[in-house]
Amino acid sequence: MGSVTSSMTEAELEAAFHTNVNYLEDNSTTKAAAFISVCRALALRPSSTGKGTFSASWNRQALIQMADQAQRWLEARDTTYRPGPTVRTATFKKYRTT
Repeated sequence: MGSVTSSMTEAELEAAFHTNVNYLEDNSTTKAAAFISVCRALALRPSSTGKGTFSASWNRQALIQMADQAQRWLEARDTTYRPGPTVRTATFKKYRTT
């Protein structure tokens, strides 16, 4: 599995997910890195798709949690792994008046 691209279809992403989900059993840092990318890509897609009577749904929160778990596992085993920038959510709570 190469890198995840924006042109990948839902079926290709799902296949990549299933190919790399066993990174723990295989003790594979390569699969873990690919799994993280696939989870994040799926989390950015619409949460459900379908054609005719078939439909698939991805739980975004579960995908994010799986990616985070894989990232922690990967960082503990591969000292050369450097993830991309972390996305942080801004809060303006202390500036709000209600």
